[in-house]
Amino acid sequence: MSLRPSTDRFNHNRYSVRLISCTDNRAGGNRLDEMYTLNRVLDNDPFYVKITD
Repeated sequence: MSLRPSTDRFNHNRYSVRLISCTDNRAGGNRLDEMYTLNRVLDNDPFYVKITD
């Protein structure tokens, strides 16, 4: 099992991997959970994420 993300679909080969602290990981999970709750995203609901600068 590889820890690197698959690039087969787009073949851009542009990504980075870095360990983060438990505190930062927990905070990110809490923010993600808040987004799911505020937008009423349920298990298996499809949704899109628009990434901007």
